Amino acid sequence: MTRRSVKILISAFFAVCSIGCGSGSTTLSPLGPTSRCGVTLAASPSTIESAGGSGVLKVDTARECRWTLSSTASWIRFGAAVEGQGPADVSFTIEPNRSTDGRQVELSVAESKAAISQRAAVCVWKVTPETASVGATGGDLRATLTTEDFCTWTLASRVAWIDVMSALSGSGSAEISLHVDGNSGAGRSGSVEFPSGTIRIEQQEAPKPAPSPVPVPSPAPAPVPCAFAVTPNKFDNVSTAASDISVDVSTTAGCAWTATSSASWITLKSPAGTGSAKVTLSVAANTGDQRTGSVIVAGRTISVTQNAAPCTYSVTPGSFHVSSSAQTSQITVTTRSSCKVGVTSTASWLHVGTYASTGGGKIPLTIDQNGSTSKRSASLNLTGDSGFAKAVPVDQDGR
Repeated sequence: MTRRSVKILISAFFAVCSIGCGSGSTTLSPLGPTSRCGVTLAASPSTIESAGGSGVLKVDTARECRWTLSSTASWIRFGAAVEGQGPADVSFTIEPNRSTDGRQVELSVAESKAAISQRAAVCVWKVTPETASVGATGGDLRATLTTEDFCTWTLASRVAWIDVMSALSGSGSAEISLHVDGNSGAGRSGSVEFPSGTIRIEQQEAPKPAPSPVPVPSPAPAPVPCAFAVTPNKFDNVSTAASDISVDVSTTAGCAWTATSSASWITLKSPAGTGSAKVTLSVAANTGDQRTGSVIVAGRTISVTQNAAPCTYSVTPGSFHVSSSAQTSQITVTTRSSCKVGVTSTASWLHVGTYASTGGGKIPLTIDQNGSTSKRSASLNLTGDSGFAKAVPVDQDGR
C-alpha cells in the first residue's frame, strides 16, 4: 500500500501601525520563524478513516497577523473562511477514500507544519451463489461477484474438473462463468477461490448400473394365471425417524413374488415369497431434505415419501462489541441449503447487507459511526424454519 501526499500552503503576514494607527499604516512581510507573525498549526484529528470525516485545523498566531489558506487537494474541503487574522479554528471535511492506497495532505506556514492522513479503503467481496450443485453430466454455472469498482480480484479453480471460462482477474463487480466436467465416479466437491471466499460446487455421483434382477423360481403349474393385489400403493409423510412400514400382498397360494428397492434408504425384510404375505419396508432416519423413493412388490410400484428433517442453525459470532468508528463486519449462519434464513436490525445505524434467503453463508453488516459520547446497543434478529429465532447483541462504544 502506498501513500499519496499533497500540500496546503497558508501565507501569513502582519500589519505594524505607526503612531495613531491611522491611514499611514504599513503592511510588512513575515520576518521568518522568529518574527511576531510566527504561526503554529495543529490538525485534530490528524488521521481520518477511509469512510471520510471532519476535524479542525487550529491556527495559532498573534492577533495582528493575517493569514490565507489554500488547497490543491480536491478531497479536502474547508467549512469556515480560508483567510483571517489572529488565532482561528478552521473546520475541514475529508471525502471518502475510494482507493486501496492511503493518502496525506501537508499544511505548512514558514517552519510550522501539520499533516492530515486518511486510511486506505478496505475491499469487501460477495459472491452469489456461494454454493451450487450439478448433476453427474456436468454443465455450465454462473455466479455474480460484487465489490467496489476500485477493488481488484483474482479467481483460481482448485480442481481440474472445474474450469473458469470468464476472466481470471479484474476489478469491480463481475459475472463469473464456470464449466463443470462430467463425473464418471463417486460424488465429489470442488471450489473456485476469490480474495475473501470460495464458490463451492458439489457434483453428484455417476449413475450406478441397474441391479441384476433377483432370480425368480419357476412357479408350479397352476390351473389359472397368478394375479396379485398390493396395498397400499404409496406412503406419504413418513416420519423422519427410522421406522418400519408394511405392504400387503394378496394372491393365490403357491404364486411366487419378489420385492426390490430402488432407494438405498429403504430396505426389504422379505425380498421374496409365495402366496399372500405382509412385506415389511425399513425406512432409515432422514437428516436432510424431503425425499422420495420406490419399491417394487409383486410387479407393483410402491411410492415412499419421507418428511424432511427439522432445520437446525448455527450462528457465529454470538455477539459484537465494536468501536465508535464506521465499519463493516459479518455474521455466519450454518444450515442446510433448503432452510430459510431471515435477518433484521433493531437500529437505523446497524445495516444488514444482501444475503441469500435460504441456506447458510456469510451475511454482511455495515455499522455507522457513533458521533455521540454515549455507548449504544442494538441487536440482529435471526429467524428460520422449525421455529428458529435468535438475537445477536451489538454494542458500539461512544466516541
